[in-house]
Amino acid sequence: MHRTDRTRLWTTRPETPSDTAAVHAVNAAAFETRAEADLVDALRQDPEVPDEAMMALVLDDSGPVPRGTIHYPAAFGV
Repeated sequence: MHRTDRTRLWTTRPETPSDTAAVHAVNAAAFETRAEADLVDALRQDPEVPDEAMMALVLDDSGPVPRGTIHYPAAFGV
């Protein structure tokens, strides 16, 4: 299959509210338990969290703990 052929098979677009049930169904099928799919749903709903709920940890001595505001790429829609 040529690259141009594969491109026609995969369409991406921004997610809409009507996609929620289908996305959940895919996650439910991918994980062993419904709890895992529910967790993914909870994490997807609203990526904005209060400052006190967001934490970061440096796993080596390469520098200080990151500070500031997280800026997501436009593709994330937030």
